[in-house]
Amino acid sequence: MERRGHPSLIMESFEKLRDIYLTMERPWKKYLRQWVILPTLLATLLVIFLVLGLPDIFSNLYLRVLLCLLPVYLLIVMLMKPAVDHDRRKHKIDQEIHLFITRIGVLSISNISQKGMFNILSGMKEYGELAKEITKVFNLVDNWGISLGEACRIVAKSTPSRIFSDFLYRLAHAIDSGESIGTFFKNEQKVIMDEYEINYEKSLYSIEVIKEMFVAMVTSAAFIFVIVTLYPMLTGGDATSLLVLSIFVFAFVEFLFLFILASVIPEEYIWQSSDIKTEVNKKINRYLMGSGAVSLFIGLTFLAWRPEISIILMLSLAFTPLTIPALYVHREERVIKRREENFSAFIRSLGSTTESRAISMTTALKRLKEHDFGPLTGNIKDLNKRLSLHIDSRKAWKYFGAETGSDLALKFSEMFLEGTLAGGRTKDMSQIISDNFNRILGLRMRRYASASTMIGLLYGIAIFVALVLFLSVGIVNEMADIYSTIDIPAGYEDIEVLHPLTFEGWLLTFSIAILIFIHAVISSMMSRVAGGGHKAGALFHISALLWIGFIMEIVANWMLDLLMV
Repeated sequence: MERRGHPSLIMESFEKLRDIYLTMERPWKKYLRQWVILPTLLATLLVIFLVLGLPDIFSNLYLRVLLCLLPVYLLIVMLMKPAVDHDRRKHKIDQEIHLFITRIGVLSISNISQKGMFNILSGMKEYGELAKEITKVFNLVDNWGISLGEACRIVAKSTPSRIFSDFLYRLAHAIDSGESIGTFFKNEQKVIMDEYEINYEKSLYSIEVIKEMFVAMVTSAAFIFVIVTLYPMLTGGDATSLLVLSIFVFAFVEFLFLFILASVIPEEYIWQSSDIKTEVNKKINRYLMGSGAVSLFIGLTFLAWRPEISIILMLSLAFTPLTIPALYVHREERVIKRREENFSAFIRSLGSTTESRAISMTTALKRLKEHDFGPLTGNIKDLNKRLSLHIDSRKAWKYFGAETGSDLALKFSEMFLEGTLAGGRTKDMSQIISDNFNRILGLRMRRYASASTMIGLLYGIAIFVALVLFLSVGIVNEMADIYSTIDIPAGYEDIEVLHPLTFEGWLLTFSIAILIFIHAVISSMMSRVAGGGHKAGALFHISALLWIGFIMEIVANWMLDLLMV
């Protein structure tokens, strides 16, 4: 009997690519003509023109091969572009699904129709790709007269997100079977949040894998640089081009891992993203401008003065003033995290107090402002003052979310207000918001812990790389000095064991400074991407890593003095 095995990975990839082409918004035949075949033909004609028209420039065989590969590369890129866009949209949808399910759960408790719910959600531009998918459902119902259940099935077939597709299928079945929308969305809270948590934990696991790969690759790139430092001493060749290449390899490896990290980790941030500029935001901007001016002055002074000191020391001194806004940002982030820890308790207490005692939200806030909610207490008092004016409750809640500084608190407080204005039961709404907020906060705590270990790892790599590079350059310099003192016997002048004249020590020292600076910048960016903090906070790590580089230079010189005695 013939046994059928599982389809190969290649076949699965081709089938997935075929399905993506069939579900594209634009006709796939038109895409192939305009964006695949035509650009490839133009690139091929360009290659032929260059090879035939400029034979002197492209006489080298390797250069011709690289040039001929250009149309092939363009063909592959344009063929795979729909798949890349498909995965990008899937990633965007999965990142917003937790906010979507919470918001729709809150709205389902209120006195609002199914059509009204999707209309509100489709207008939430901050949901990005998810809002577009919801808009498709709304348009099918509103413009084409299709039932909501059938519209959900149609969109479920084309959406790139498996989580959202399964949700739409379940929603269609619930509508057709007559299940209560409120009951369905209440049950879906756990289902969607469980799937979101699984995806989030996969991302955190990917960070651990990236850490291990990053250590291996950066260490390898550093040893390539060490080999390049020895190359001119042993062979007498010109190492300038190899130095440039090694710097490029080192920078490419670090940029590559930064890109991978940014594409894997969820795009969520600690700081609020509204258009309101709080006093904290203004202070950060003032500190950045002031410290930036001081750093620029120090840098220009060094350029004009050109003192005989280490390049790493000059960079460290120039970047040190920028630690002032960075330290302020780190302090405020700790306060924001403390507010987030108290936010769910506040919302739950507010909802319960409002409904159980049948009082207005303003009255409930007056009672709650006397309770201790940690750093959030001051924000609650300010919210109560604004609501007591009875001017604009939406703006009052928006300022409350913005002044907490937390992006999570801002979004979830908007959900609570939206459900309240729609006539929802405050106790049930606050329970949904509180439960989901706590689950997301728990995941973020794991992310912060992972980011902390990554920062420690980056500092460890900085110590290792700087020490190895400075030791290698110091050893080469010592070898060159020793060789210069050797008296070569008559008749043996043409025999050269070392070639000190081909080596320029200042170039290697300058190259090390570039490598340490690149590592400091990329590492600080990776720490911000991993932790989701304010970009200004990266300035502290840049300065600290540069100072580590300078300290390692001193340590390397001290070790060489001990070894070479």
